[in-house]
Amino acid sequence: MEKENKEKYEKITNLPKEDLPLVVEIMPGQAREGLIQVLQPNEYKGKKIEEIVKITLEKPVNIEDKNIVEKVKEELDGGKILYNNRETEGDISKYLVKEKTENGEEYYYVGLRAIRPQEGGLFY
Repeated sequence: MEKENKEKYEKITNLPKEDLPLVVEIMPGQAREGLIQVLQPNEYKGKKIEEIVKITLEKPVNIEDKNIVEKVKEELDGGKILYNNRETEGDISKYLVKEKTENGEEYYYVGLRAIRPQEGGLFY
C-alpha cells in the first residue's frame, strides 16, 4: 500500500524518480547551437522552466559562450521559451528526457529555444 501511495505522489508531482544531472541547452532564435549548462538535482528539482533558464543564464561561462548568453537574453526580451516548437509552462520535470553518455552514464536533457517575433510580427 505504501509503494502504491508513493507512485501516485510521484505521478501527481511529476518529479523525476532518479537524482541525475540535467543538461540544459538554450538556443537563441534559429541558431543551431546553444548555451549548454549542467545542473545538479538540487538546482533544478521542483523549479519552473523560467527559473531554470534564469539559473542557466546566470552561471559563469567562457568567452565563446558569453555571445550566446547575450543572444538568448535578446531573444527573451519580448520573446518566449519554446520546447519542441511549443510554449513552455510549469515544472521542468515535464520536459526531461533521459539520455546516456558514450560511457553509459545517465542524465536528463532539455533542449529549449529562446525566440521572439520578427520585426513587425506578433505572438498570438
